[in-house]
Amino acid sequence: MNNLNGFKIIELSFKNNNFLKDLHLKFIDETDNPSSDKPYTTVIIGPNGTGKSNILRTIINICRDLSNLIWEPEFSSTDITGYYKLTYLFNGNEITFSNQENNFFKNNEKFVTKISYSLTVNKKVIEFKDAKEIYPRKILANSIMLTDKFPAIYKNTFPNYEYLGVRRENSPTTAGTRTYIRKTADFLINSINDPRFRNNISEVLDFLKLKKSILVRYTPRYKSIFYQENKHLNYEEFIDTFANWKKYFIGRKSTPWGIYHFNKIREDKNLINEILNVIYKIAKKLKPYGSGGRCFEYDILNDESILHDYKYIYHLDKLDLITYPSIILKNEVDNEFIFEECSSGESHIISTFIALSATIKENSLILIDEPEISLHPNWQMQYIHFLKNIFNKYNSCHFIIATHSHFLVSDLEPDSSSIIALTKNSKTGEIKSNLLEYSTYGWSTDEVLYRVFNLRTTRNYYFEYDISKMISLITNNSKNYKEIISIITKLKKYVFSPEDPLQELIAQAEKYIQK
Repeated sequence: MNNLNGFKIIELSFKNNNFLKDLHLKFIDETDNPSSDKPYTTVIIGPNGTGKSNILRTIINICRDLSNLIWEPEFSSTDITGYYKLTYLFNGNEITFSNQENNFFKNNEKFVTKISYSLTVNKKVIEFKDAKEIYPRKILANSIMLTDKFPAIYKNTFPNYEYLGVRRENSPTTAGTRTYIRKTADFLINSINDPRFRNNISEVLDFLKLKKSILVRYTPRYKSIFYQENKHLNYEEFIDTFANWKKYFIGRKSTPWGIYHFNKIREDKNLINEILNVIYKIAKKLKPYGSGGRCFEYDILNDESILHDYKYIYHLDKLDLITYPSIILKNEVDNEFIFEECSSGESHIISTFIALSATIKENSLILIDEPEISLHPNWQMQYIHFLKNIFNKYNSCHFIIATHSHFLVSDLEPDSSSIIALTKNSKTGEIKSNLLEYSTYGWSTDEVLYRVFNLRTTRNYYFEYDISKMISLITNNSKNYKEIISIITKLKKYVFSPEDPLQELIAQAEKYIQK
């Protein structure tokens, strides 16, 4: 296993966790030798209430504990209850990070409990300050659910972490379509000079059968003051406009939002002159929009001018001289439609892959919760294959995906994938984890339902096949007892009514084995 490149989580254990109890998760088998030409994916499956989302959240919090110990030694731990032990590989090195409870006497009178942390590399203890080079370069959390359990926090409080969900970092209990669209547009603008990013977005549009065109459209604010086609503002005029805003912004009583950013850049004459050049260029390319309005736009994939202008668009936004952007797409017959008019599945795919493409780095951990939401079964079946193709250059990364969907696990390649199946005891609340030892590559959805999800359906070929096979083995007095026992064990996982003839069939099979 030490041949594994990049970052890979190997196993994770919990003890006395409030929700997960005592749980051990294996992400990669000791005998695995995953392909080095694709990113590694682990799919976590299980019914509602088995802790899939909690596991993803806790992985992030464990990484945050480690990050704080490396970069902020005087830190307070996250909200993880109980104890944990995380083992991962980083370019062939095995790293183990854990916490434990230590008791010691205080003033020779009573025990004081304190949590201590340990970090080892290839089983040798090291100082946390020496672990910067063996920490994942990025930890990305993606979900389109309004109720996702990922920490929605700013990067400056957890430097390597980025929340890519729909909730707001400054107000994690709320989510807004406008905020999410703006975040998607920001990812587009800020990453557009990366050829790999542009290629990824082209492939996403191909996948969705859309034209290779993404327009980002803005409406200028205070057009009569700043965006005059026949007048190029100079530095002094720009400074005077903001410094004496009451003279120019007639009727406005409150301070313009852009004043704060203006005060940050007002001494940078070169920057302001560049901003004014872009403003003048925009003024000359404004076109009619809506009811008497004017707008300007860039075709992200086909307009080379965006490569120069995008850094100044950032300043126009901070100066409140443009509106939040609209994203415009084109269908196969060249009809335009705004991003908000996409189907929920289309908007899900586009926003997810734009966000991941803009933020992913080598040696990253990517956590995705329930990507099947809003996706047609055909897209669900293609999702992981498409994910691997889009990010095939990031073979040093580990994608961990939590799902309910049997379609998502119907075509996993064994050399770059693993499946963790979770079950929960309804009486004790105990959660158990099982790293499945077989590949689902090429399986039908019926076979996945039966073998992976333990779900019997009236039209499940593989369920009926096992029954027929067991009857045949018994009828022919087969000595293949191991196979008969395997089928009995599998069938007994299901709940049958007392009148179901399968009850009698299982009983007869058990008598055969006893003889």
